[in-house]
Amino acid sequence: MRAEARTDSAQPALVLQAIMRSNGQAHAVISGQQVKVGDDLGGARLRAIYAHSVVLERQGQQEVLRLVEPIMKLSR
Repeated sequence: MRAEARTDSAQPALVLQAIMRSNGQAHAVISGQQVKVGDDLGGARLRAIYAHSVVLERQGQQEVLRLVEPIMKLSR
């Protein structure tokens, strides 16, 4: 029996790690890469950056990535 190679490419999950605004421009850090609106990332294109989320488009489908709440909160 012969094993066949998979033809579909499994795409890794993208993780939104940070959103930064400087000089009127927004950048996001997604899976370790700094990107801006219009950049391509892992087969997806970054369409929008909001205060706590970003919108990606992949194969005609929109996907929203959100910043995760920190596990530890500082006490006052």
